Amino acid sequence: MCRSCRSTSPHYDRGFSLVAYQDAVKAIFRQIKFRNKPWLLNIFITHLQRLANSGRLGHYDVVVPIPGDPKRDRKREFNQAFVIAHMLKRLRHTERIVVKNVLVKKRSTLPQSGLGRRDRLKNLSGAFATKARVTLRGKKVLLVDDIVTTGSTMNECAKLLKSQGARQVDFLTLARAGLPRR
Repeated sequence: MCRSCRSTSPHYDRGFSLVAYQDAVKAIFRQIKFRNKPWLLNIFITHLQRLANSGRLGHYDVVVPIPGDPKRDRKREFNQAFVIAHMLKRLRHTERIVVKNVLVKKRSTLPQSGLGRRDRLKNLSGAFATKARVTLRGKKVLLVDDIVTTGSTMNECAKLLKSQGARQVDFLTLARAGLPRR
């Protein structure tokens, strides 16, 4: 955990990330997001399968993809978090995994990639909401996204889900910034 995360407790409980967000991985994500190549997410399928089979993920009542900015998602024609959530569902076909879009992005925000930690927090404050009639009381929730950098998106969404009664909120991303090189 970074110094900021150690000094203030995050709202999520645990996080899982498959690979370090380093140069080669960054290049893949640029192709996925900005060259409209969602099939490249399959590059991570072996890592995702390994995690899914490890037993470390545990069971979740609902898997929630992080909503993207509606304008950017329309332009891309896909939401990468939704695609990843359904990849996980296919890999864990022996158990019933429920993927639900329970979060919505209420307003457009600047892309997080160009912002520092403080600006990321401010940028996302109040940007998300739950859909009407969402029942999460006592549920274990797995948030899914492509990349975690400062954790501000995960934290904002976890805070919202817990305010709706979620008992536990973990997250899964394909990549994580700030992991040491191996």
